[in-house]
This record gives sequence, C-alpha cells and structure tokens, in this order.
Amino acid sequence: MSQSTVHARVRVRNPAEFLDLDRVLGARLVRADDLPIDEPHTVYCLESQRDGVCCTAEEWQRWTDAGARCLDEISAAYVALLRDHGSPDAQIDLKTGSTSLTWARQPAQWPGRAGRLARRSREAQQRFLARVRAADATYDPVRTEIERRLAEHQSEQRALRARLEREAEQRRVRQELRASVIKEVAQQRVWLYAPGDDDGPVVWVWRRDVTPDPAAPVAAHSAAQDAYQLEKTLLRLHRTPGRRILWDAAARAAVERECAERESTLTFTDWWAALTGSGWRQVSAPRVPASGSF
Repeated sequence: MSQSTVHARVRVRNPAEFLDLDRVLGARLVRADDLPIDEPHTVYCLESQRDGVCCTAEEWQRWTDAGARCLDEISAAYVALLRDHGSPDAQIDLKTGSTSLTWARQPAQWPGRAGRLARRSREAQQRFLARVRAADATYDPVRTEIERRLAEHQSEQRALRARLEREAEQRRVRQELRASVIKEVAQQRVWLYAPGDDDGPVVWVWRRDVTPDPAAPVAAHSAAQDAYQLEKTLLRLHRTPGRRILWDAAARAAVERECAERESTLTFTDWWAALTGSGWRQVSAPRVPASGSF
C-alpha cells in the first residue's frame, strides 16, 4: 500500500432490486423466459470508514469511478426500457437512488395489438439486457479486484477476532488462577499478631511457619488465623489513632514464594490488596512499604 492509504466500507448495490418493473409498466411489459431482465448485477459503492477495507487513494478513486460509470450506464438502460414501454418522462439515477416516473398507460385491447406489443417489448428488453450486460462486463475486473480485497479484509477480521478471543480466554484463565491462588494462600491458618508499644503503638504480624525476621519481640496474642480473620482483627486494631502495622519480612516473602510456586507472580502488597475488602481501604490504604509497616 502507498502512504496515502484509506479505509472503505463497501456497500453492495443491486440495480435489479431498485425498481419493480411489473408494477411500473403493467401489461406493457411482456416478459420472456429467455430474457432475464431482473438478473442481479453487483456494483460496489465505497464510503470512508476507519476500520474498513484498506486501499490506496488511487484504488479508491478508480473503484469509485468505475462503479459510478456502471451505475450511470445501467440507469440509462432502465430509462430507455421504461420509455420504450410508454413512460416517456422516466428519470433514474442509481447512484443517488432517485427516480422520477410516469406510470405507463395500459394498452388498448385492439385486435392484433397484443402480438405487436409483445414484439416491441421483447426488442426493448433485448436492448436493455445487452446494454446492462455490457456495462456489467466492463465493470467486472474492478468488481473482482474489490471482492478479492474484501475477502482479504474478512479473513483478517476473522483472524483478529480469533486472536482477541484467545487473548480474552487467556486473561480469564490467568484471572481465575490468580483468584484461586490468592484464596488458597489466604486460607492457611498461619498468621499471628501481637499489639505492642515499642517505637509507638504498633501491631506486629508474622507467620508461625517461618522464622520471623527480625524475631518477633512479643508473644502471639491469639491462636493462628487465616488471612481473612487476620484482616478483621487488623481492621479493629488499626482504628486506634496512630497505630502502625508491622509486617514481618520473612512472612511477606513466604506469601510471595507460595504464590510463585502456584504459577502466579504476586507481590505481598498485591496479594493483600486483592483479598482485603473496601472497609480496610477506608481505614487505611493497603500500602506495604519496604520497612514492612503501614
């Protein structure tokens, strides 16, 4: 593609669907099985669209001009057909979809009139069909080019949708794994805590299954809890003005190690923030600095 690339929404226009010839011409139109004047002819009309079919500015202009010429020629063929069947003021523009029609007067039933009417109608339909097919044949190379580009675009769109679906599924699996790991690690009844007053009002938090670093300065205040029970305890204790929560570094490292062993890379801060509720965040933002306190 050149630097002047544009994107187009391609609309299909079928002139045969535009006009009900039987309704307009009535008995003056004598159809013949070997003259399929309603056969479809596909013409593509382009409109600018950000995520449409990709083409160059030169292709855009060439495709648009070819479509316009084809529709103009088919419009003229329809006008001639209508006038040949007794609608002298007919005006049709397939590009804009505008029409100006006078209903054809229905023929008088004179002797021999039906045969002459059928012959004239057949000749008019033959001229119409020849003209329309010639216009269609002239347009066909451009139509083929557009359809090839449309097929490429549709293939790209299908591939894009498939990739997005795969990525969405991968995200869902990762999110489910993350939630499962957070819950599994949180359900372990390993957490101990103890309020203390060293260096100001504090709450020490560590785990019974790893050696505290540094050693916990006080005895545990209660039996081991899981992380959900611990959160409720800390929410209650943390309401004391000025009280800080000191997390043991070894306990934090153990959480991160257990998450990694379950194929979910989480920092302790992320893990704690994910399992705690809005009530905790209203009391104190769940930020765990390097010092292990907040």
